[in-house]
Amino acid sequence: MWVAYPAFRHGMYQISIIWTMIYLLQAGATALIIASTTFSTAYNWNQILPITAFVVAIGLTVIIARHGQRIGRQEAADADQRNRSM
Repeated sequence: MWVAYPAFRHGMYQISIIWTMIYLLQAGATALIIASTTFSTAYNWNQILPITAFVVAIGLTVIIARHGQRIGRQEAADADQRNRSM
């Protein structure tokens, strides 16, 4: 699939970048919160931020996957149309 479907490869790259960026942002936000607030506040945020980051990453992954499905279906329909016209 990796070589035969460049749209699949592109989607996988996008998903990898999204997850990387979300977790780096979450780590940066956690570090900033720890440095600038009390222990109890930082602890509470540290319980919430990973879950929030995970939910956002899953949501974006679903959006990218659905977009990839639409592209794949369109490419299949175009290929089918070309084969019928031959």
